[in-house]
Amino acid sequence: MKLRSGLFVFVLAFQIILVSCTAHRVVAVKQPVHSGNRVDYSDFSLKVNRFSIGNFAHNDRYSKIEKLRGQFIDYLRTSCEFQNIYDSKDEVDLKDLPNLLEVDVYIDLDMTKYRTYLLDYYAITTLTLFPLVPIWGKTSVVMTVDLHSPSSDYSEAYTYDENKGYIVWFYSFYRKGGIEDAFSTAYQNVFRDFTVDLQRNRDQIVDSFQKGRPEADRFASTKDEKITIEDKPDISDIDINIPQARKTNPDAVAVVIGNCNYSNYHTDVPDVDFAINDAESVKNYLINTLGYQEGNILYHTDARFTDFRGIFGTESQPEGKLSYTIKPGVSDVFIYYNGHGAPDVKDESGYLVPVDCQPMDVSLNGYPLDLFYENISQLDAKSLTIVIDACFSGGSASGKMLIGSASPLGIRIKNPALAVQNSSIFNSSSGEEISSWYPEKKHSLFTYFFLKGIQGSADKNGDKLISSGELNRYVSDKTNGVPYWARRLFNGRRQTPVFYGDDETIIRGKVKR
Repeated sequence: MKLRSGLFVFVLAFQIILVSCTAHRVVAVKQPVHSGNRVDYSDFSLKVNRFSIGNFAHNDRYSKIEKLRGQFIDYLRTSCEFQNIYDSKDEVDLKDLPNLLEVDVYIDLDMTKYRTYLLDYYAITTLTLFPLVPIWGKTSVVMTVDLHSPSSDYSEAYTYDENKGYIVWFYSFYRKGGIEDAFSTAYQNVFRDFTVDLQRNRDQIVDSFQKGRPEADRFASTKDEKITIEDKPDISDIDINIPQARKTNPDAVAVVIGNCNYSNYHTDVPDVDFAINDAESVKNYLINTLGYQEGNILYHTDARFTDFRGIFGTESQPEGKLSYTIKPGVSDVFIYYNGHGAPDVKDESGYLVPVDCQPMDVSLNGYPLDLFYENISQLDAKSLTIVIDACFSGGSASGKMLIGSASPLGIRIKNPALAVQNSSIFNSSSGEEISSWYPEKKHSLFTYFFLKGIQGSADKNGDKLISSGELNRYVSDKTNGVPYWARRLFNGRRQTPVFYGDDETIIRGKVKR
């Protein structure tokens, strides 16, 4: 009886100790780096309304939530130059304040924890290995930000999902620093991602805000900025005299992704010059030359990991936004990606690289090419055209390696999309090559020749139609296509476009003259 009572007291005391050692989920983040490059929102004020956190730990105090709220506001102050940033706790009357934006922040927390139960049993029974039993797992921070205006119909929602792994090796039953550090880094990343969106989408936010206001209250410009042709880069020959389609294709659906600003997330990752310019031009050709409806184009610049998963689906949920948008058996589908690609050095598999991905850890937060093609192959599309303007060698057009000091790598891709009827797949280069830019034209080399071909240069037989075979022969021409100009512009660099599919698939129909 005494033994049972003693054991009960021991177990109870041990449980109390474990509870007291529970890691905090609401933790402080590193102070944002102050920079002089704040985006101008000086005609706007911002009010932080709700800042709520769900599923926090039982020992997280309200004061810590308030401190985290203040740090979120600090991130806003250091990235954007608002006229004022108000906290709803200050109880300031802002009812008549013009040009006011408001944010509501909702954060949901989660954590997984794994243990070696065999070691646990041995450690507890022998009392010898107890300090050495590790725990590991993953922290999750999902932040949704509702940005809106009380004086107009403007409203926009942003969602950020950050997962960070951790491992605690010694005295893991009470040490919690590794877990709390993982939460802190996750908070820091979602805060930064939102401020990057505010910076990147400034003009779009201002325009949307104005459209949502009554006509009499609209202002012409926050800074009377006038964009002239001198402010823009030189216009390439493919961006003028864009052919106009004779017929529209109202059921066609496209995805256009241009990933440029990688250094906003990881300073050691080079940007992809002209990627956004390329994406804009492809979108213009889809609308004007191929007859796509603008509302049927899923257009993304600087797409993050969550964007890729949302568009193309996941392994467990292969249906993404693209699959919901097409009409089965009716829609032509066109997918264009311009940005970094990277190999996983362990198994030589290829990945599309979101802007928030660290290429050295591409297997964790890159989007696998195998999964991309697997999910795309399940679309019930009338025809499928895929254009990948990226290299997967581990290098970049700037000359900087994405994968440390690794040598150029080839990749292995399982491509079930090849079995799809009427499919055409264009890759800008082969596995071990680098995809180049064409600085004079303000485009990538491959996209320039691809659009030049659609503009009309690929129509060698003069039938006013451009097939995938004609387009491939044009961009791959060794005397005046991508291979020739890569050699000429970059001192013998090799770039060989790769094409898979049916040569007879019509990419561009007849156009107006």
